[in-house]
Amino acid sequence: MDQAHRSVSLPVPRGRWTPEHWREVGSCRDSDPNLFYPVGRGRDALEQIEEAKAICRTCPSREPCLQFALSFRQVLGIWGGTSAEERRQLARERREAVAS
Repeated sequence: MDQAHRSVSLPVPRGRWTPEHWREVGSCRDSDPNLFYPVGRGRDALEQIEEAKAICRTCPSREPCLQFALSFRQVLGIWGGTSAEERRQLARERREAVAS
C-alpha cells in the first residue's frame, strides 16, 4: 500500500470489517514491515518479536490479521500478535478440537 493511500484511510466502524479494511486500520501500517519478520532466534530476534507483538497488542485489526494468517497458512512473520510457532500450535489445537 503506498503512502498516499494510507493517508486517506479512515477508521472502519466496529463490526464492519471487510477483508480490505483490517489492513488499512492496522497499528502496523506505518511500521517498517521488516520488524514483523525477524531473522534467527537470538536475543536481537527475540527483542524484535517483542517489539512487533507490542504493536499488535494495540491493534484494532489483531483478530482479522490472525485469521488471515491462519487461513492462508502464513509460515513466516508476526501476524495478529503471534509468531509462526504460536500459529502452528493454534492450528494444531483447532484441528484436534474438530477431530474430537
